[in-house]
Amino acid sequence: MSHKKFDPFDDSFLNETLKEKEELCRKEVEGMVKRALRCPRCGYAIMYVYDCQGHFDIKCPRCNRISVLDTKYFKHQKTPKVYPGIHILPDFAW
Repeated sequence: MSHKKFDPFDDSFLNETLKEKEELCRKEVEGMVKRALRCPRCGYAIMYVYDCQGHFDIKCPRCNRISVLDTKYFKHQKTPKVYPGIHILPDFAW
C-alpha cells in the first residue's frame, strides 16, 4: 500500500465548486482594507479581517497556505470532522 505525500499546492483534489468559491472570495476583497483582530491580553494578531460581513484571512496549520474566506460561501460543513481526543462543539452551541 503506497500513500502519496500531501502537497499543499496540488489543487487537483478540489472540485470545481470549491475552486470557484475560493476565486470569488479573492476577487471580492481586492479593494478592501485588511485589519488585524488582536488578543486583548497579549496583542497577538489572531486573525486578519477585511470587513464586518465575514471576509477574513486564515492560515491552515496543516499546509501553511493563507486563504481568503467569506463565511457566506462556507456556512456548512458537509461532513463533521472527528479527531480522537478533541471535542468540537457543534455550530448551534456558539
